[in-house]
Amino acid sequence: MTRVKAVVADHLLRFAGSDSLEVSWSEQA
Repeated sequence: MTRVKAVVADHLLRFAGSDSLEVSWSEQA
């Protein structure tokens, strides 16, 4: 399950193509 989440997260980051998503994730964490 963790592996699937990692793949999905990677796709989302590539799809977004922006650091804003990664930053928002870091802020929430």
